[in-house]
Amino acid sequence: MTSDEGMRNRPKVMHLFSRLLLAGIGCNVAAILLYHDRFRAEAVAAGQSGAAWLLSIVFVVTLFGFLWWRIARRAGNLARWLFIALSVTSLWEIGKFYRLGLKYGWFYGVLMVCSYLLVAACSAILVRRDVSRWLRSRARTGEIDPDVFA
Repeated sequence: MTSDEGMRNRPKVMHLFSRLLLAGIGCNVAAILLYHDRFRAEAVAAGQSGAAWLLSIVFVVTLFGFLWWRIARRAGNLARWLFIALSVTSLWEIGKFYRLGLKYGWFYGVLMVCSYLLVAACSAILVRRDVSRWLRSRARTGEIDPDVFA
């Protein structure tokens, strides 16, 4: 089976996964760009590099872009589990982002909550039965069972 056939057999919900992940990346990037002056000033005051905010944008976009490509385009099962593990471990950061939301304002908090919810929704999509089967088969699954939605 060619990769084109595997993509044709991709569960339709993987399109939603792609959109939700892109929106989550957008929330993170928007938060960093909107508050970069404050991030930079605090980093410089603490004796750290003032370019850390730029590096964080590059890191977030690169990491999530790579995971999206491996999961949605290459049907990477290992990337799926890495994405889910990163999503679960990011729960420990909620307290930090809550404090930052109080510090920087409600809009920053809203962006971060949206980002967390979007990533959680992406993780939920990745554990669906049809998506799991497609990823485990590395996009070689023939037909998608319509009863999976029943």
